[in-house]
Amino acid sequence: MFDVIPIARAQLIEHLPDGMIVFDSEARIVDINPAAAQIFGQPIAQLIGRTLATIAPEHHGWKQMFDAPHDIHTEIALSNGDAPREYDARLSLLYDEPRREVIGRLLILRDITARKRSEDALRASQDELTASLRREQQRRIVSETLREAATIISSTLEPRRVIGLLLDELQKVVAYHFVSVMLEHEGQLTRVVRRSERGDSYHPLTFAVNAYPLNAQVLSEKRPVVIPDVSVDERWKTSGETRVIRSLMNMPLLVQDRPIGVLTVGRADDIPYTDEDAAIVFAFASHVAVSLENARLADRTRQALIEVQDMVERLQRTQKRLVESEKLAALGKLVANVAHEINTPIGAIKASAGNILAALDETLRALPVVLRDIHPEQHALFISLITRALQEKQLLTTAEERRFRRALCQELEDADLAQADEMADMLVDMGIYAQIDEFLPLLRQDSQMALLRSAYTLAAQQHHSHNIISAVSRAMKVISALKTYAHLDMIGDMSAANIPDGIDIALTLYQNQLKQGIEVVKRYADIPLISGYPDDLVQVWTNLIHNAIQAMQGKGRLEIAVSQHQPPPSQEGSSPVESSTPIPLLGGTRGRSFVVVAITDSGPGIPDAIKDRIFEPFFTTKPAGEGSGLGLDISRKIIEKHQGKIEFDSKPGRTTFRVWLPVS
Repeated sequence: MFDVIPIARAQLIEHLPDGMIVFDSEARIVDINPAAAQIFGQPIAQLIGRTLATIAPEHHGWKQMFDAPHDIHTEIALSNGDAPREYDARLSLLYDEPRREVIGRLLILRDITARKRSEDALRASQDELTASLRREQQRRIVSETLREAATIISSTLEPRRVIGLLLDELQKVVAYHFVSVMLEHEGQLTRVVRRSERGDSYHPLTFAVNAYPLNAQVLSEKRPVVIPDVSVDERWKTSGETRVIRSLMNMPLLVQDRPIGVLTVGRADDIPYTDEDAAIVFAFASHVAVSLENARLADRTRQALIEVQDMVERLQRTQKRLVESEKLAALGKLVANVAHEINTPIGAIKASAGNILAALDETLRALPVVLRDIHPEQHALFISLITRALQEKQLLTTAEERRFRRALCQELEDADLAQADEMADMLVDMGIYAQIDEFLPLLRQDSQMALLRSAYTLAAQQHHSHNIISAVSRAMKVISALKTYAHLDMIGDMSAANIPDGIDIALTLYQNQLKQGIEVVKRYADIPLISGYPDDLVQVWTNLIHNAIQAMQGKGRLEIAVSQHQPPPSQEGSSPVESSTPIPLLGGTRGRSFVVVAITDSGPGIPDAIKDRIFEPFFTTKPAGEGSGLGLDISRKIIEKHQGKIEFDSKPGRTTFRVWLPVS
C-alpha cells in the first residue's frame, strides 16, 4: 500500500534497534521491521495483516490507542512467553498530504526494561534508606522511652500513677486512640484504667472473662493477639466488641507465667499495627505487669506491717492487763519471736525486689540494642523465646541437666553456631532444651549472646518474684497466728473449734525456736470440729509446746498427734492412763467420743518426786524470772471449762501430755 524506497527501507527500518510497525487505517499491520517481529516472537510473514489486539492480547489498551485522533506517547509491557518487558511506545498518525486524511499509523517501540529496572532499584534503595533512617530514629525513641519506663517503675509504687506514666511513654512510640488495662480475678476481668481521646477513666468496670472471646484467648494462651485490620478478621466479628477500632493488639500481663490481666491497644485510622509495634507493646505490657505486681506486693507488705504494728500494740496493751506472771513471760517471748519471724521475710522481700529492679534496669538498657540488631521479622521469634522461658519449667536432676546441655550443645555446634556451649547453658537454665529449630534464625544474629542474656534475665525474675510471694505468705502466716493470739484474753462465745489449726498457730509462734534444732513430727487424723473456745485452746497448745521446748533445751524431737477416741471402759470420772495427777473427765461420758491431742517431747522427763505437783498453782522447776508456775494450772482450767481433761505420763527421754476434749 505504501511505496518505500528499498534503499531507505534497508537503511532505516531493517537495521533499527527499535521496533517499527506501519498500520493501515484499520489498524492492520502492513509493514514491520525485524526488531518489532522479535518483540512479538513471530516471523514477519505471520504478522502482516493482523492487529496488535490479536498478536498481544495481554495489553488491553490497543483499541484506546488506535481510536485516539492524535499522536500517543506512553509506556507498555509486552511478553512473548518470557518475562514481560517494558517499552516506550510512540504511535504517530500518517496523513495523505494533499487531502490531510489519516491513512494509517506508525508505531515505534523502544525497549526500556533495563532503564526501568534501574529506576526501580534506585527507588527501592531510596525507600530502604528512608525506612532505615526512620527505623533508627524509632529505635532511639524506643530506647529512651524504655529507660524512662524503668525510671518510672523504680520511682513509685502507686499503681494509678505508674500506669498513667507508662501509657504516656507508650504513646511516644506506638500510636493509639484507645487503651485499657484489665485485671483478672476468679473468672472476672476488672478494667482499672481506660484511656481514649475523651480522656482517662479510672472507674472500675467488671465483667466475665468469657464475655469477650479475645480477652479469654489471650488469658488462656498467654500470648498476644494482634489484628492488623478488624474489618477482615473473623475473631473481631465474633468478639462482641462495639468500639470503632481498625487495628487492635491484646497483650497478656504475665507474672511468673501467670496471667494477671490484659493490656488492650487500638487505633481507629487506616494504619495497621506491625510486628515491631507488637514487640514494643509486649515489652510495655511486661512493665505494666511488673508495676502492678510490685504495687500489689507492696500493698500487702504495707498491710502486713500495719497489722504487725497493730498486733504488737494490742499485745503490749494485753501485757499490761495480765496479772499472771506466766502470761507475762510467755507474751514477752512471743513478741521477740514474732519480730524475728517478720523481719526475715521482710528482708527477703527487700532483697528480691532489689534484684528485680537491678535486673530490669540492666535488661531495659540492653533491650533496645537487641531490638535494633535483629530484623523486624524476627521480633515475633524474640517474643516467642521469652514466652517459652517464662513457662512453668520441669524440675530436672543434675544428671538430666548435664545430658540436656551436652545434647543441645552438639545440636548448636551442628548448626555452626559460635559459643554453642555458653548458649546451651543459658537455654537449659531457661528450660528450653528441645524443639529449638524455630529459634535458630534468631541465634544466628551477630548479637545472639546479648539477646539470650536479655531473655535469660527476664526469665530469672520468676525466681525473685517467687521469693517475694513466699516471703509474703510466710509473714501473713505469722500475722494470722498473731491475730488469734491477740484475742486470747477477750471473752467470747463458744464456737466451732478446729484443733489442728489451733496447734499450727502455736507452732507458728514458736517457729524461730523450733527450727534451731527441734524436729517436729505431726500426725493429724481426720477429726470433726468441736464446740468450744478456740482462742483459749490456742493458749493450752502454746503453754504445752513452750514447756516441751524448754524441757528439750532447744534440741530434740517434738511429736504431736491428734485423733478421735471413745473413752476407755474403766473411765467414768477418773483417768485410766497412768499419771501422777489424774484429772477427771467432767460430765457424763457414756456414748460420747473425744478428740485426743498428745504432745510428746524427747526431754529428760519429769522426776517422780514432783509428778504429783506439776498442776499445782505457782509450782515451777524453772529458774527465778523464767516462769511463775501458772502455765499448766491455767491450761487445766481451760480444759475443764471444755468438759475435758489433761493427763501425762513421763519417763527419761519421753514425756507425753494428753488432752481429751469431747466432740459436740
